[in-house]
Amino acid sequence: MDENAYEIIRDGIQYKYHLGRSDMIKLIIGFWLIGLCNNIGFVVELTAAQDLIDDIHIRRMYDEDTEWHRGCTVIGTGTILLAAVVPSLFAKIFAPFLPLMIKIRYIIIIALSTSGYITTAYGYQNLDSKWIKILGIVFMSLSSGLGESSALAYIAFFPTDNALSAWSSGTGGAGFVGASIYTVLKQFGIDRTNIIMISLIWPIIMTVSFYALIPHPKIFRIKRMLNVLENQPTEGIEDMIPIIEDPHKFKVQLLMIKKTFLIYTLPF
Repeated sequence: MDENAYEIIRDGIQYKYHLGRSDMIKLIIGFWLIGLCNNIGFVVELTAAQDLIDDIHIRRMYDEDTEWHRGCTVIGTGTILLAAVVPSLFAKIFAPFLPLMIKIRYIIIIALSTSGYITTAYGYQNLDSKWIKILGIVFMSLSSGLGESSALAYIAFFPTDNALSAWSSGTGGAGFVGASIYTVLKQFGIDRTNIIMISLIWPIIMTVSFYALIPHPKIFRIKRMLNVLENQPTEGIEDMIPIIEDPHKFKVQLLMIKKTFLIYTLPF
């Protein structure tokens, strides 16, 4: 086995991985793009938050004897923020307890992201459909939260820190790239609906990066077996054999996080 080949067993999971120079470059680029595409929808929606509510009916209240007036909207930017944060939070809380099945997860992630962009763009064209826009933001929030949880879980199977570093860099770059592209396109006179539709390129890039660019490790479970000598009596031996539980079961995972939850969440 050469120095770039890995065969590791961890928590009942065995995975084999061969990582050459070209594969390393693909890995870094692929995870950077996945991190970028995962968060850029969230950034675009927050950048466009004021534009989202400006399209909703505005009621102006002012005093005829004064020169100033105040515009009030039916919903505020805080509503956009909640729609962008709360679904993602719930996805991050519950996703770690679900089976990884990474390829199926990314089908769901990409579908949610695509639905979010299309739904939001449709809401722009129908000014009275304010909740359609909110629904689009919810879709993208779920996509971002599930994508973050899934990517971090999957990166654990790669025997190099470059995967995590590249993904983290991509999520950080999403803030600058997303806000800049939205602002520049708006300055060029492109309407908000077309900007959102142009953003459909990001789910496409994520699809190509995950399914075609990243070199995936081969993962398969190892069944844990307790072997007993054939010629030895088995009566009473069950009490002597330690019980080994599958660490991937929901109940076992809850027990694992019980102690660390208080340590890493409470401010002391």
